[in-house]
Amino acid sequence: MKPLSAAEIQKLALELKTSEGDRLQDVRIFQSLIALGFYSERPYWLVFDMNSQCPQMIHLENLNSIAFRSEKKPVEQFLKAHFVGRKLLEVCAPLDLGRVLILRFGANHCIEVRLFPRGQNFIVCKDKTMVAFFKPQVMRPAEERPLSEIVEDGLLKVKSQQWLKDQSRLKESSVSEGASVSAHKNKIEKLNKAIKKIAADIELKENLRWQECGEWMKEHQSADVPVSLSSYVDPKKSFSENLENCFQKSKDIKAKIRGAKRRILEIENELLGQVERPSTEKVRSQNSALRQADARGRTFELESGAVLFVGKSAKDNLRLLRKAKPWHYWLHLRDQPSCHGLPQRNKNKTVTNAALHLAAHHLISNNFGEKQKNYRGDKFDIVVAECRFVRPIKGDRHGRVHYSDERTFTHLFQD
Repeated sequence: MKPLSAAEIQKLALELKTSEGDRLQDVRIFQSLIALGFYSERPYWLVFDMNSQCPQMIHLENLNSIAFRSEKKPVEQFLKAHFVGRKLLEVCAPLDLGRVLILRFGANHCIEVRLFPRGQNFIVCKDKTMVAFFKPQVMRPAEERPLSEIVEDGLLKVKSQQWLKDQSRLKESSVSEGASVSAHKNKIEKLNKAIKKIAADIELKENLRWQECGEWMKEHQSADVPVSLSSYVDPKKSFSENLENCFQKSKDIKAKIRGAKRRILEIENELLGQVERPSTEKVRSQNSALRQADARGRTFELESGAVLFVGKSAKDNLRLLRKAKPWHYWLHLRDQPSCHGLPQRNKNKTVTNAALHLAAHHLISNNFGEKQKNYRGDKFDIVVAECRFVRPIKGDRHGRVHYSDERTFTHLFQD
């Protein structure tokens, strides 16, 4: 959903003229949502979403689709004390203020709603008292522009439907994410239970005394064993049969114990992989970076939050490069064709030499694919530069670039 334009806010202000004269009955605030409840022939709500990227205003007949909880914020308390019970007298959107909506409830009662990205706010004024949802910023006067013609009728209704669809998708995403986290926890619990069960079985087998019984019979050449070992001897069998049975049972049990211990190691390795699995948020951010660049590629974790992106084709490499931040790094094999490696890092944070060598290893592995085993033990010169100094060659389809301010390091490619 796109942010509201100045022309759309002008259109919304015209549509809200029908609300002039309606009485404000209730105010509710939850997280970034501010809901004003009005009553005309029947109750309805004007909801303002103070999202930093895409602030919106929507119209709802009820709040059943939103799980509002009581939050005693200053704006809510101020509105309930001085605005609830008053009639909405005027709705306007001054052209010189840009994407700003004004709701007037009296000569000295006014609400200013700023609906531009990264500058959104909900400011309530009474006389000389002002309460704001966020710390107010100084506004620069907007250039006056004519009201653009908007073809669709009922813009407020259209925007409300779009907003509700977006909220529904976000809710489904959070539910699926929660289900994934729950399944992950259940997996870990099952693995831990399996380890405990196998360990108990090993302990039980180790307490069996088949070997001890066989050694006693061999030493004394008799099947008349002590009472503590009598359960290991079958009186219906001969001495030689019982002796052979004791040593065979002991051998089988030792083999089972070795197999059980190997199984525990396998489960522990699987458990370690589950515990060290990248978090859902990290995976989502990595996938989001590829989606924003509209590119296909692979991601590799380096260290301290740094992530390496490697495109699958020349086109993907250039798309990732164009979407990279100026301070991100760019890696390439010197003097030979290769894929591009783009380690993303936080601004003003350095990437260690160990991380760069790990990135170079992934770069070489992806560059040679199945033939990489032929290059084990070879040394490669790697070019590294900040993306601000890397420029794609216009019109080139092979992913070639111009670069400057680079440095080179040598990487020994091995396991």
